[in-house]
Formats: sequence, C-alpha cells, structure tokens
Amino acid sequence: SSTHSFVVTRSIFVHPETGDVYAATRTKGVQRSQDHGDTWEKVAGYVIPLDFASNNIFDIKYSPNGYIYCSTGASVRRSATGDAGDWTTLTGSGSGFPSGLSRVELAVSRSSPNTLYIIGEEGGATSNCYASFDGGVSWVQRGLPPITGNGYSQAWYDLEIAVDPFN
Repeated sequence: SSTHSFVVTRSIFVHPETGDVYAATRTKGVQRSQDHGDTWEKVAGYVIPLDFASNNIFDIKYSPNGYIYCSTGASVRRSATGDAGDWTTLTGSGSGFPSGLSRVELAVSRSSPNTLYIIGEEGGATSNCYASFDGGVSWVQRGLPPITGNGYSQAWYDLEIAVDPFN
C-alpha cells in the first residue's frame, strides 16, 4: 500500500464485512484503504487492469449479494473482492447497456440485491434510466426521468439515482 493524494472523491463506502473503505475518485481510480484511511491503494482504474480506459470513476456501491460495483463515464464494472485485476465489465456489446454516455451513476436495490439501476449523461442531458435484474449481466431501458427536457442540461454536473431501500 502507498499513501495517495486525491482531491475529488465522488462516492465512498465502508465495506460492511471487511471494514475496508472504498473511494471513487476523479483522477485516481477506485482507491481502497484497509487501515481506516491512513493509507490508500489503487484497486481499479487506468493500468489496473488495462481495460479501464480512465481513472475517472463516478460511483461505487456495495450490494448485499457481495459484489462491489463501480461506474466510469460509459460502463459499469463488478468485483467480488475489490482487489486490483478482479473487476468484470458488465456493459459489453449485446448486454442492452446504452452507448454514448459520458457519465454513469448507479444504484443497487437493498431489498433485491441483483437489481441495479443506472442513469447517464448524454451530451449534457439526462439519459433514459436502465435497469438490470441479474446483477448487471443484461440491461433494459426504462423511461426518461421527468426532469429532462425544458432546457435541462446539467447532467454532467448534478446527476444522481437512488432506490427506495424498502420497496
């Protein structure tokens, strides 16, 4: 492990089983601390592994099914361990995941852990919402959120999605 300096943290969580702290950062990928934040190590992002085209991570979530999910500008990835090299891309060709996104925010259902939702930014505007009911293997389009249109073009900046924890 080494100590890293990262300025913009977009999302953070503490793993409920290990106590590890994970941070989705703008320029340093997914960072993990196993000593309560004293030191950090990069576990996902550009170079670790090479399939991450960027260190720009927008969101990171834990699912009660044991997986950690993170989102980049145009994809969602999943890991069972959170270790470097153990991240699987869930948004490949044929999955139903939308193309053309430059920001992806995600939400995981606590009451149905294999259910994920994403919303993205497309040319400044909000994309349709997409859902996966199999842990991110396949995606189906839902509707546009009612905030789109009427000149709304700040999805690049103020975009979020959440799931009701009880329904």
